[in-house]
Formats: sequence, structure tokens, C-alpha cells
Amino acid sequence: MTAAPTSTNGTHAPAAAIALSSREVNVLNQVARGLSNKQIALKLGISDKTVRNHLSRIFRKLDAGNRTQAVMNAMRVGLLTV
Repeated sequence: MTAAPTSTNGTHAPAAAIALSSREVNVLNQVARGLSNKQIALKLGISDKTVRNHLSRIFRKLDAGNRTQAVMNAMRVGLLTV
């Protein structure tokens, strides 16, 4: 698993330091619930491509290579709770 983003002193970055848009947070919450891209698109009223674009930005911001890492890293820095 990839480590959460860190600050210059080596500690995990707080959630506030990871600037996800409200829509990215919405998409990430749906990912955490196990929804597919198509299901997320239908639920949020956006296209599949838009979901993929949001996920790409989420992965980059959370230093994640896949959906599971994104959710785990978001939980680690306090962006998501169980």
C-alpha cells in the first residue's frame, strides 16, 4: 500500500492539506461504498468519463494507484471515516 502524503517533516499530511473538491469527496464516498463507475455516474448524475476524471485526480492527490489505496489513504488522513 502506498503511504499517505507526508509533510516535509515526515508526518502524514492532515486532511486539510489534501484539497479534494466536494465532488471528488462525493465520488470517493461512493467508491468506499463499493459502487462501480457506472453506478456512481448514475447516482451523481454525471457521465462515466467524468467519474473516471474525478478518480484520476483523487488518485493523484491521495498518492494512490487504485480505488482501494485511495480509500485507505483517505481514511488514514481523516477524509473518510468508517
